[in-house]
Amino acid sequence: MWNQSVWFSLFASTAAKSVALLGTAYIFAKLLARRSAASRHIVWTAAFLALLALPILSILLPRLHIAIDPSFVPSNAVFQTAGSAERSPTESAAKPTAINVPNFPSSQLNWPSLVLLL
Repeated sequence: MWNQSVWFSLFASTAAKSVALLGTAYIFAKLLARRSAASRHIVWTAAFLALLALPILSILLPRLHIAIDPSFVPSNAVFQTAGSAERSPTESAAKPTAINVPNFPSSQLNWPSLVLLL
């Protein structure tokens, strides 16, 4: 269930939410520029506490699905690819070669996931 794609999605969404949260805290701190430093400190402290809780709440709380009106999506949107799936006659004559992949033990670290986690 928790594969690399799920972890990446969690971290990407948490990063986007963190940027929005810090941007909102910055705007509030600027609006409180003429107030005391203690009031601005409360804003930044609340923002950083929310940053700590954000990944945990993203996992525990249910997802919020927002329906998008189809009128916002252009009806003439076309997606094109540059390549084709057909093989040329020379490629179909050549036999594919087997690649020997070493069998690593399951206790070995998954480096891409570890780097993503860091």
